[in-house]
Amino acid sequence: MCFLVPALLLVSGISIASSSNSSGGNHTDQDRGLKCPPYFTLVRSKCYHVGPHYITWAESVAYCRSINCGYGYGYAKLAEFPCPDQLYAVILEFLACQYPPEKGDRCFWLGAEEHRYHDSYASFRWISTGTPIVYNSWAPGRPDTHLRNSAIEICTIIMYNFYDISKTYCRYPLCEADPIYI
Repeated sequence: MCFLVPALLLVSGISIASSSNSSGGNHTDQDRGLKCPPYFTLVRSKCYHVGPHYITWAESVAYCRSINCGYGYGYAKLAEFPCPDQLYAVILEFLACQYPPEKGDRCFWLGAEEHRYHDSYASFRWISTGTPIVYNSWAPGRPDTHLRNSAIEICTIIMYNFYDISKTYCRYPLCEADPIYI
């Protein structure tokens, strides 16, 4: 049981009750026979891994894609969260347990980047599908409309809200892979 996760976490003004455990996933996933590649942690129906070094966004994309998860798993990618529920589960059941805020700020790259239309309007899209982010998990005052060539990070110090920064900054890659059924 992870006791480091607060009973209630506010993400973009949304209250999320916690019911996590330190095994990195809930019992229903384990009961269904889902298994993650080595060094990945099961959270609901996906597997997650944090890279060992602070690297740029492009290096993070390459790092995750370079992870051959082994027979049946395929390759990993920089984590994407088309639905907020999975993002909140990863925060509560994995990141807040493994990297609690009291141990210092940690920032993680996500698989979303800025797309500009007519050099004015910026939107953010998940890189593997090109689909736009359709829910609001932005930190106050974000995204920055003047920033160019940015990607999304989440950090403990900003309560895991989306924060757009230059892709040249260094953060830990948060990789995602599919589990296999055993």
